[in-house]
Amino acid sequence: MMSLQRKSEVVSKTEKMSQKNNCSSLLTKEGEITNTTLSPDSNGHSRHENDSIAVRRTGILARSKQTNSATSDEIRRTKSEGRIEARLSDGLLKRRGGSERLTRQATEDLREVADFPVKPYYNDDSDHTVSVPWGLQVKLSKYTLCYRSNFKNEIDAPKSLDWADVDEKEEGPVKLERTFIEVRFTKSRKLVRICIVCMILMPIFSAGVDDCDFVENDLKISTLRSMCIQNNADVIRRRIVFMTVQLPISFVWFVSTFFKCYIDYLPWLPAFFVLVTGGCSIATTFIGKVPDSAIYMYYLFAVWLFIRIPFYSGFVISWLTVLSYCVSRLATLSKVGAGPSPTKALIDMVYLIFLNMVLTYAAYFWERVDRKEFIDSKVEAHVRANTQKLLNQIIPPAIQKRIQNNTRSEMGELSMSGGRGVIADEENDVSVLFSDIKGFTKFCSGVQAMDVVKTLNTLYNRFDRKLEKLGVYKVETIGDAYFVSANCPINADDHARRLVELGREMIHACTTFRPGGTENEDYKFEMRIGVHSGKVCAGVVGYKMPRYHLFGQTVTIAECMESSGVPGKIQISEATKRYLEEWEMESGEKLDFNCVSRGRREVIPDVDLETFLIDFTA
Repeated sequence: MMSLQRKSEVVSKTEKMSQKNNCSSLLTKEGEITNTTLSPDSNGHSRHENDSIAVRRTGILARSKQTNSATSDEIRRTKSEGRIEARLSDGLLKRRGGSERLTRQATEDLREVADFPVKPYYNDDSDHTVSVPWGLQVKLSKYTLCYRSNFKNEIDAPKSLDWADVDEKEEGPVKLERTFIEVRFTKSRKLVRICIVCMILMPIFSAGVDDCDFVENDLKISTLRSMCIQNNADVIRRRIVFMTVQLPISFVWFVSTFFKCYIDYLPWLPAFFVLVTGGCSIATTFIGKVPDSAIYMYYLFAVWLFIRIPFYSGFVISWLTVLSYCVSRLATLSKVGAGPSPTKALIDMVYLIFLNMVLTYAAYFWERVDRKEFIDSKVEAHVRANTQKLLNQIIPPAIQKRIQNNTRSEMGELSMSGGRGVIADEENDVSVLFSDIKGFTKFCSGVQAMDVVKTLNTLYNRFDRKLEKLGVYKVETIGDAYFVSANCPINADDHARRLVELGREMIHACTTFRPGGTENEDYKFEMRIGVHSGKVCAGVVGYKMPRYHLFGQTVTIAECMESSGVPGKIQISEATKRYLEEWEMESGEKLDFNCVSRGRREVIPDVDLETFLIDFTA
């Protein structure tokens, strides 16, 4: 209604101006400038004057189109540079007279706010459907299959905040590459040793069949006659290479697989042994002028499929061996009457080259699949670890094991027959702490909702870190109330002292913490803390959002200790004071605080207790 009324007022004013100047309206309903020729008016304007007016209107229309075009280009350019939101926000603030704090709340990214340490969810630039840490966001090199980071440099990679998961080690391409090689070797350790044993036996077998007299007289196997060497000098030289170089190196290779040093040098040590073994085979082939095709065929299969060295190492070693074999065969053929026919040698060389091409192709895609599966397994392990960490923050690990061991009925509900499946405990010596912030409701009414969340999040993060160091259990938070227990479910003989120490740390944290959103820079939170010790019942109730909760009169009294306490002080009951005195006597250590009595009072109906305030100035 307001927009229609305002529109009618604008149209009425336009018509009055037109009647006053004796000219028709220059605007259409859509607000565009008309381009029609005006007829002579009642004041005697000539046609020439009306034409000049039309020309002026045409100029106005052209300038308007240029202005609109320039505005559209500016908007597109500004939007592409990512500044459109800031300009719109500034304009909106000027019209509304808003404050700078409102603009920040409307546009800021919570992860960039220094005083609001939100859990850093990882930016996912990978092909996975789940968020993964930047260290696992890698890609495979097209030719070597090595892991490469998705980021151009370390500066582009997101970094975790100092407060979050400092024990979590990022992987990174280099560490992933090494881990992948170790995992491949670990899975095929026995197969690698079998291959090395075969490489040890092969020179022994070759040294035996090289001697024609041994084959004819001792073995009496006519089929091996074609493998023996007629020249005794060549037989001796081959045996020297077999027995003094190849056999000892293969034996050292086999033994080293049982030691950790082999795993420490996996990226290059297996490749070194394979290369030396291949070099010895090339040397014996050249000396004996025999093809040894079967040995090289086994050698290529071992390099590509069994030894499990990285693809780039296997590619260099295998093709270097094959080409060296071809050169040695060609060198032996150059000697007149030496070795088999050239056709047979050519067939052997082509066969080995073709075999190595096939094995290279197969090994490339095999390792590519293995590497992708390895990354997927790391991502799955990361997700499971994060899920377990989250579960550990909700339910203590000891209680989780009990839940997993308990039998469950259908629909996931705990069986109630005979108490089976119910997680319930009764503990006698437990201390309970409650805390509350004075005037928190008034604080919330004077600041924005985002400031409330940021303030509580920052403050409770500090409390949680202190809580973990002291080894006590955070039951829950209810608004600004903080509910903690000691000696249930985490065992602690000095449970009362730990909660008093926690209360001291909480009060100190409040004195050094400035809440956000307040105009008063000197505003500080004042916290009331109450502690009571006694018997509690604890357990997991229900199967929707389960929590290990505490129940009983001890919890009620601890809450009353807090509500009747003094801001900036810790109020304890006489039961908690008794536990503190007992621990002081048993441990022989002196407490660094005193308990000041406030007299007896009725804390809950029909329960009178003497309460004390903790004095840390002593």
